[in-house]
Amino acid sequence: MLAQIGRQCPALRELNVADTPITDRGLVQLCVSAEGRRQCQRLQKLVVNETAVSAAGATVALHSLPCLAEFDFENIFEAVDWVGQWDRVLEARLLTPSGVRLSEKVVAPPDVLQLRTLASTAEFVSMDSLDAAVRLCPFASSVSISESWLPSEALYKLMVLENLTALSLTNGEGLTLDFQEGVLPLLSACGERMQNLILVKFTDVDIAAIGRTCPNLQNLALSSIGQFDPLASALEVWSDTTRSHDGADLGLGHDPSQPPAPAPVLLRQLLVSGGLRNLLFTGCAALTDGLLYDIWRENPMKKLSHLTLDHCHGVSPQLVHRVLDADNEITIVRVWSCCQITKAHNAELARRISDENMDVYLDWFA
Repeated sequence: MLAQIGRQCPALRELNVADTPITDRGLVQLCVSAEGRRQCQRLQKLVVNETAVSAAGATVALHSLPCLAEFDFENIFEAVDWVGQWDRVLEARLLTPSGVRLSEKVVAPPDVLQLRTLASTAEFVSMDSLDAAVRLCPFASSVSISESWLPSEALYKLMVLENLTALSLTNGEGLTLDFQEGVLPLLSACGERMQNLILVKFTDVDIAAIGRTCPNLQNLALSSIGQFDPLASALEVWSDTTRSHDGADLGLGHDPSQPPAPAPVLLRQLLVSGGLRNLLFTGCAALTDGLLYDIWRENPMKKLSHLTLDHCHGVSPQLVHRVLDADNEITIVRVWSCCQITKAHNAELARRISDENMDVYLDWFA
């Protein structure tokens, strides 16, 4: 079938054969005819995940398809490494089993590959293959490494990727990747360009460091994190306030086209720092009186001086009274567009601040 596609579809741009029983032989015949002619030279995206294709077949595809920018293959780094080692012996080893007649002269490997994404789920990734990937794939903008036993210093090799804007790292069972020793140095070098960051299965993550090194970050996902390193003195949690009309901010539902709001468990982890002085929550549906009361029992936040609640519809006037009652250093409370805290509640809070001669500035908007 793949041989027929190779012969009959010279203008093919995308091909997805994931979860099918194709083998290296079929993939080679897609790319190279029995006579040794290259086929499907306009192919830009090829998906072969969950098939019987090995690094051998993937290497032929990378070597033969000059326009390939997206190649979904589980062991992409090994295949790229083999492309860099291409010679007569390797050519014979990879092409002969598929019935391809070799030409008199070895076909030289490309100087660079056009790959924009490098995604690997292989358990073992060698340092040599990472070297080959950054050398041969200078246009790569997205790197994803999952369930690998890579050491932290292996991530340093990605620093030379000048187009890197998306990074996804999932630790393997050995938890060999460390945030402080591996991820943070990489972000210090590439963070200015970083737009998407996913970290999974790390013993600890320093969110403040991510904020410092990745000023242009658009999407951040953290999952299965052992602990979040204590924050210095300020925490801002922002969610999309434009979704309040569909009930998402009231906890009534979630628009699947939008990123999810922070979950209560994440807020608990973020608010463990005893040195917090400034807190800002925008559009945070998970924030409720009960959640904050529970957190304050563990961390009373005695240094708290500024609190801003913006479009937080799960909090009530009693929460603000609790803040005023607490042993803290509160001087500014801003309550903006929180549906449970009305104009009457604002007047009540203002009277209390005046009557008790508190040094607190209250800012309220309907």
